[in-house]
Amino acid sequence: MDTEEKSIYQLLSAVTPVTKAYSPHTFVVPLPSRTYTPVMTVVFLDYSEESAASTLWQELERVVSVKRYRHTSLPELLERGRSADILVTTQLPLRREVLDYMTRPQHILVPQSRRSELVELEIAAQLGIAVHGIPADPRDSEPFLGAVAREIHVIAGSLTTE
Repeated sequence: MDTEEKSIYQLLSAVTPVTKAYSPHTFVVPLPSRTYTPVMTVVFLDYSEESAASTLWQELERVVSVKRYRHTSLPELLERGRSADILVTTQLPLRREVLDYMTRPQHILVPQSRRSELVELEIAAQLGIAVHGIPADPRDSEPFLGAVAREIHVIAGSLTTE
């Protein structure tokens, strides 16, 4: 099998073992400097501009297609959410009406401390949407983005190996 045909998980596991379950000790492994076609779209509904120039964004964009928005209104959410495999929000609540409308997202990433406040967990579970709590404060943009990037690497790895 040609290296370019290998899944993200195989590339990562060639460098270091990667687990499917989230661990606070999991870290982002830089991928080889080849161009890969992103297999997933991640939509940040309300990202911090301070972290826009971070090298973490660049590493993340090598694995997934990233769309970033500083602010998202409800009408914009309905449109933006339809193109996402993974939604990341730190402030915008995702209620029943929104979750019922959006059929594509399979994962939602939110700060752990606001998980039940931002997402109707029971509805998300009924719709088969996994809600991941990120154990970092979104006001500290670099650690939060690093934790989001690690979780996305875990999600991408589990999707390519199942």
